Amino acid sequence: SKLRTLGMLPSQLFTDVEFLRRVSIYLTGTLPAPDEVKSFLADRRKAKRARKIEELLKRSTYAAWWANKLCDFTGCSPTAITTVLEVGQTMATQWYDWIYRRVADNVAYEKLVEGIVLSRGRGKKQSRDEYNAEMSAYVRRQSPTEFAKRSTMPHYWTRRSVQESKDKALAFAHSFLGIQLQCAQCHKHPFDNWTQQNFRDFTRFFDDVRVRGGIVGFPAFAAARAGRTIGWPELLVNATTKKKLNLLRSGPVTVEGDPRTAIMNWMRTKKNPWFAKAFVNRVWASYFHIGIVDTADALTPANPPSNPALLRYLTQGFVQNRYDMKWLHREILNSETYQRSWKPNATNRNDRRNFSRMIPRRIPAEVVYDAIKQATAATDQQQQVRTNLKRRATGHLSMRMAGTYAMKVFGKPDRALNCDCERVNKPTLLQSVFLQNDPLVRMRLNESAWIEEISESKSSDPKTLIQLVWLRTVSRPPKDKEIERAKKHLRETKSLAEGIRDLLWAMMNTKEFLLNH
Repeated sequence: SKLRTLGMLPSQLFTDVEFLRRVSIYLTGTLPAPDEVKSFLADRRKAKRARKIEELLKRSTYAAWWANKLCDFTGCSPTAITTVLEVGQTMATQWYDWIYRRVADNVAYEKLVEGIVLSRGRGKKQSRDEYNAEMSAYVRRQSPTEFAKRSTMPHYWTRRSVQESKDKALAFAHSFLGIQLQCAQCHKHPFDNWTQQNFRDFTRFFDDVRVRGGIVGFPAFAAARAGRTIGWPELLVNATTKKKLNLLRSGPVTVEGDPRTAIMNWMRTKKNPWFAKAFVNRVWASYFHIGIVDTADALTPANPPSNPALLRYLTQGFVQNRYDMKWLHREILNSETYQRSWKPNATNRNDRRNFSRMIPRRIPAEVVYDAIKQATAATDQQQQVRTNLKRRATGHLSMRMAGTYAMKVFGKPDRALNCDCERVNKPTLLQSVFLQNDPLVRMRLNESAWIEEISESKSSDPKTLIQLVWLRTVSRPPKDKEIERAKKHLRETKSLAEGIRDLLWAMMNTKEFLLNH
């Protein structure tokens, strides 16, 4: 309806090979495997795209990628948690594992958020000593207790970056409501909805949420790793006496007990203007080049959606389906809107706002790094590369960990700011230089187990290997002209393995490798 009003014709639906690459990257954070591409293209049954979406939703890689996205939104960062690197990294991993388990189990989004918002340090009947023993057990080196089984996840509130009430308010508004309150700390922005009084009222909900206990130092952490019980910071929430607070222009809210309960109950109401809408808009923005509201964390009357009816339909459906995240993914991915080609027609060539076609964009930083690993991995190790995704998701960007520099080059966020804008998806000269001659890329190629397989094989067929190069990098079979050009190069190299190494390097430096289209 919107496109008809604008006089636009949508682009045609994209091809099967484009579908598989696009949906694999943005639903599971990985490239499809070569055999998966071949079997999908050979499948002649109806509704194979819907079946593939269902298959991908059941994979561990779906839970891994969307846990990573939720870590972005909620601010899971080792350096935000504590200044002690090893402690921060461990707690960020716990944060990720806790979210991963719930995404994998398809826990309702509002229940997942409730486990963060209403989290506590100590159980109701748990002593301080018992709490310290519990927390120490999560980090011990031998047979650690599984943190993901904990009913709540308190690290969101115990971060050193949210020590003051105003910091908690800013982080909460960004994480769960998709709104920015920074400007309202000082003044009423002329084009925004929030006043200083709105901000002051909102911060009062977090006055009674505090942390007891200092930072865990490295010596104490090492002792806990060895099996000893140490003291841990503890999240405390003081029960407030009955009072009324104004909640972001939604009228007065009666607060008694944990003030966060009032906010959680308010967010779950069907008429809440931000909670469900913010998540729906972020998921949409992850699948397209922009959100229905752009930017995705700027839900405000001054920034209206490009298609109000579309956003309303998806938000209402999400709430009616009990905040089922898989329902939302299915609804978007099975739509004609998502499955449109990037190729423009005469009416929509300049459209970048109304989703009449897909806009090519660079694949996410984590996917770039893993795609390089996947393209060069041994045949029997590709699946392991595609499923071993935890370390890339915990937010640690230190040079001390392999690959974190690569992900930083391609825009992985530090998660140090309350802003979706931290994830950068723009091309830079450094990215080109990195792919062409960075030591990490050279190492992946020079030490490629797959190229080693080719070197040791006496019966490798050049055409088959050329096809695998294309399937491993751009997720499609090569065209006849590409095969002939590649064969010509192989004839000019000293060995077949050296020629395949050249082809891998060349394909990883193409726009087609870096773009999802």
